[in-house]
Amino acid sequence: MPSLLQLDVRRDAFAKLSRFRGEFYDCLPNRGDALFELALAVRPAEPQYPVVIPPACCDNDPVKEAPTAPTPVVLGIDDLRPLPRATRIARTSREGIQLLEEHRDSFIDELWLDHDLGGDDTIMPVVTLMEEAAFNGRPFQIGAVFVHSANPIGAETIVRSLTRWSYRVQRATA
Repeated sequence: MPSLLQLDVRRDAFAKLSRFRGEFYDCLPNRGDALFELALAVRPAEPQYPVVIPPACCDNDPVKEAPTAPTPVVLGIDDLRPLPRATRIARTSREGIQLLEEHRDSFIDELWLDHDLGGDDTIMPVVTLMEEAAFNGRPFQIGAVFVHSANPIGAETIVRSLTRWSYRVQRATA
């Protein structure tokens, strides 16, 4: 039988570990947001060069520029982050579902997901919508899904759920 002294030492060590874990998880969103913004700032911009089409052999028209490529569709569902690359951002799961439904029959180049959306709201209703679409044989057409949540357990749940349905999912720094 352990002595009372040993129990007190264990209890004290456990209390210190619990305090550290709480402080660590409290600071993750602040540091994660800073790292996410830094990663976006360091990423080099893609140069936009006009494409010149040479005139046809017998065409007297002046040189024409090719039409510019369509703007990539980058959607984000996040309650706080600005997501500068996103063409549209939803701040709640309800808005996220509406946003995906609006793009139901079009290609989405990138979809950025955060797990915790403020209060009791999470991304899981959106994930469920995507799972149901894949189950019914009509998955959303998404080039890549990026999960940038500071919640490691929530992020892993999203990655596993969507990977199971053949969505291309990556963890991104929160």
